[in-house]
Amino acid sequence: MGRSQGLETVVRAAAVLAREGVSLRVRLVGHGVAAPALAALARELEAPVEVSPRTPHREVGAQYAWADSVVVSLRSWAPFAWTVPSKLYEILATGRHVTALLEGEAADIVRDSGAGDVLPPEDVAALVELWRGLAADRSRTAVRASGRDWVSEHADGDELARTYLEILREVVAG
Repeated sequence: MGRSQGLETVVRAAAVLAREGVSLRVRLVGHGVAAPALAALARELEAPVEVSPRTPHREVGAQYAWADSVVVSLRSWAPFAWTVPSKLYEILATGRHVTALLEGEAADIVRDSGAGDVLPPEDVAALVELWRGLAADRSRTAVRASGRDWVSEHADGDELARTYLEILREVVAG
């Protein structure tokens, strides 16, 4: 929960929806410099947002299983158009719906995989609209294989290592 993620957008959207009477709960799990400010903002806005410390690795799967949708967010900043959050691959592999507040390459990955919905970073209104729609039609968050399939095809560690090794052999050969 650093400054790069822009998670204030998530807290603000949850607060708007709660005021509308939409039933939702948000968990922000992890650590980072922004965690205390996010917890304070959630309290101030009376948002249904729980800010929790880092979860032991063996318990991460339970957090994903709890979620109907998993948020991946980066602020709107030009260098982030070339940034793919490392957690994105893990999240895609879970099969959970992805709420992606992303631009550039990471947004393209979510679109190409069919694993969720892509919104402009830091756009509270767009997130409110998306989550309102997901709450009204929960089938849109059904676990799907498309994210897993994308990871298997494009981000398999063994395959990436083989490809990288082949590139290195070509460079050395000449």
